[in-house]
Amino acid sequence: TLAHAEVLVGSNLSPRKVRFNARVKILNLTTGQEREFKIVGPLEADAAAGCLSLASPLGKALMGRAVGDRLQVQTPRGVRSYQILEITMEKV
Repeated sequence: TLAHAEVLVGSNLSPRKVRFNARVKILNLTTGQEREFKIVGPLEADAAAGCLSLASPLGKALMGRAVGDRLQVQTPRGVRSYQILEITMEKV
């Protein structure tokens, strides 16, 4: 894991796009349910606690997207459609 690690400098990354450590509020376009996730690495992932791995199907689909973007994700239960409602970055 460390051999593939990459240092990310927060000031160089757009706060308007989904990225590592962002909090993302999404809307399930089928059910109308809103969920909020923090985008984390695979070792920290716990979807029930709101920590979504950037390596998961939904995490991969969210990366680099902006507020208002709609996306479709293939999940084990079929294709799901979402819209990004909000992106926030935590102050470190």
